[in-house]
Order: sequence, then C-alpha cells, then structure tokens
Amino acid sequence: MGPKFIKKLAIRVCTDSNYGKGHLTRCIAIRSFIKFKTTWYIDLKDHEIINMIPEKDKIVIEGNASSCIKIKSDIKKKNISMVLLDSSAISNVEYLKIKKNVPLVIISDLMKTINADLTIYPHPVSHQFSKKSNFLKGLKYSLIRKNYRSEYNFKDYKKKEFNILISMGAIDKAGVTLTAVKTVKKILRNTSYKLKIFIVLGSNSPLKTHVRSALNLEKSFKIVVNPKDMRFLYCKTTLAIGAPGQSQIERLVFGIPSILVSQNKIHKPLIRQWVKLGCSLQADNTVYSLYKKIYFLLSNRESLKKMQIKSKNIIDGLGALRVTSNMSKVTLNDKISIH
Repeated sequence: MGPKFIKKLAIRVCTDSNYGKGHLTRCIAIRSFIKFKTTWYIDLKDHEIINMIPEKDKIVIEGNASSCIKIKSDIKKKNISMVLLDSSAISNVEYLKIKKNVPLVIISDLMKTINADLTIYPHPVSHQFSKKSNFLKGLKYSLIRKNYRSEYNFKDYKKKEFNILISMGAIDKAGVTLTAVKTVKKILRNTSYKLKIFIVLGSNSPLKTHVRSALNLEKSFKIVVNPKDMRFLYCKTTLAIGAPGQSQIERLVFGIPSILVSQNKIHKPLIRQWVKLGCSLQADNTVYSLYKKIYFLLSNRESLKKMQIKSKNIIDGLGALRVTSNMSKVTLNDKISIH
C-alpha cells in the first residue's frame, strides 16, 4: 500500500521521443504507489505514450516539450495539490513559478541544487555529497514501478547460452547501436561462439535503415522495434550493451550485467559509478573498445557470473515507495499566485 497524501497530483513529464521514455517510466513507477487522482501533462499527443499511462488518469497535452502553460492554468484554478516534474526541457524559471503556488517535486539527472521542495536523483553516487533532507539521491531511490520484478521470473545463467541485448534508447543520436552491431558481427566472424542478439530500436529511430543494411540477413540478429514491455527481452538476456540511465536500473532488476557506452556528458560520471559497483563495464563508441569488453566476458564466464550476482542485489525495487513516502512530508507553505 502506498501512502495516501495527495488529493490532486499533477505529473508534468517529458514525452518527446528525442528524450527517450525513461522520464515517463520513472513517473509511472511513482504513480503506481499513489492512490489519488492524477493528471498527466505531456508534450504532444502520442498514442504509444497515452497507452502507457493508467487508463483512469486524465491526460492534458501541453503542445511542446518546454511548455507549462496548461499546468499553470490548472494550478490557478486550484485543481492541483502537488506537481511532480520530470523534464530537462523545462526551465528553472518555470520551476519557480510552479513552486510559488504548490509543492514541487522534481526528478533530476543532474547532481545540483534545484528550485524544488523535493528533488530526486535516482542514480548511483559517490559518498562525497553532503546530506540534505529535501534532496533524495542514490540507488535507494531508483524508480521501479510496483510489481515490476515479481511479475516475471529471472532467466538463470546457462553455460551454453549467450544472448546479447543491444538497447541504446529510442533515438540513439550517437549511433552506438550501429557500432555494437558491427562489433558483434566481427566477433561472430572471428570466434566460434554461438550468440543470439536482440536489437531494440525506437519506432522513430533514424538508425533503422542503417542497422538493417548492416545486418544483411544475419540469422543471429533480431530487431525489435518499440517493444511494449522490455521485460520479455530481459528474461532472455545474458549481457546487455546499453546506456546508464533508467534502462540500466531495469536491467539490474533482472540481474543483467551491461557494457555501458556514453551518449552524452551526463552519462560519463554515471558510468564510472556503475563500474565501481561491479555490475558493469565501460566501453567507448568504437568497434575496438566494444570488441575488447564483449570478448572478455565471452571468454571469462566466471567474471560474467559474478557480475550477474552483483547486479541482482543492487536494486531492491522499493525506491518509488520511498519517494512517495517523502513526498507525503512536503506541504503547502505560504504559496502565492503565479504572475
């Protein structure tokens, strides 16, 4: 049972495909522990996104990724008791305008002070950061929705099986997916390992044509476009090539070690922390670098098995519940009107 504290929760979340679906899945995780009325404010009308949101919730279309016009209008009408915001496209100016009227909770991918009543940084951190009561940080607050793990059984490691998941997000502007495909093809040519490779691409990915061309009817590869539920792939995966954000947390719930490749400047410090935890390896976006890391795990199954065991024990699945419990402590204090 989640804490009952918010009569009218508004969730303003980035749903633009250029930013991936991690923002939405994090908010869904928190929403799964909330019992009261919730309204979602999303960027654009998108049926794939709308189908992910609970049917009983109301959905409002803001019009673009940076807009808060409609949510501020509903705040003025006193239709909102608290705002949960997860979007890097919305400015600090808008944060302040919202925070002046209602309690504001922000999920952030940056380790910095933000104008909010409560900030959640759901990523691994080093021990050097000071504690602040309104700044929840670390994997204790990783955001996985209720029953995410219990609905599926883990795929046990078997010596004769080696399934690789390549999942670099809906868009993958850095083109890591294509590099990974070329790398695994080279491994298949140079070794006797029997591999099965699942490649996940977003429906709007600019890489679809390039990846299909690079595969050239290779039987070991399977392309999965915009899967409704990644868990059916996680159950089959021995090792993943991916990014260090929300998808990494989901993979760890299923005990999947990952070779992590940075796609932007935010990713680099995150990858260092994941490597320190012993559940991941770091690689550059080159065939040479990826080849070394994949081949190492192929030829060192004991090292892989140790990484799998560590991965299973890192995320306890209770982060979203802890966040909602802390949200219940945030109250409305001397809020004034939006100008």
